[in-house]
Amino acid sequence: MATNFTDIFDRIRVVVPTLTGFATKTELFNPYNLEDNSSAAQSDGWGLIVAEGGPSATQEFGNVYEDAGFGIVLTREYKSTAHNRDPSLTVAKALMEDLVTLKLDFMNVDQIGISGDVENIIYVSRSGISSVSLEKSKVLTANIVFNFIIKEAF
Repeated sequence: MATNFTDIFDRIRVVVPTLTGFATKTELFNPYNLEDNSSAAQSDGWGLIVAEGGPSATQEFGNVYEDAGFGIVLTREYKSTAHNRDPSLTVAKALMEDLVTLKLDFMNVDQIGISGDVENIIYVSRSGISSVSLEKSKVLTANIVFNFIIKEAF
């Protein structure tokens, strides 16, 4: 039997491309290790990770409320040179815009389509922009983390 956690994880993977307007982005095969992904995914990608949750679960009226962390990793390739840093600055701004879009879209439980299983969504944090040099490209990456208060019946 699948838990609400699994249902919500799967639902997030479905709604990220459509809800956020990220339909042109490629889902990362392995968002935990960027090097494992194709160049196409690295150039403009996203991936869902299981992040650290909050305090331990609480129990009330036949339900357990679990605080589960979900993070979304974003990647974008850039082609700056020593004499022209504008591409990396443009990509950094675009990543920040993507993070704001995710934050605004994910704060509405009904919009994601999981209102019966989630009591609340809490914005936890966003990372700064990091640069990763991969085998064939340079990629900027950032992530955002939410805690979902998930109701599980027992």
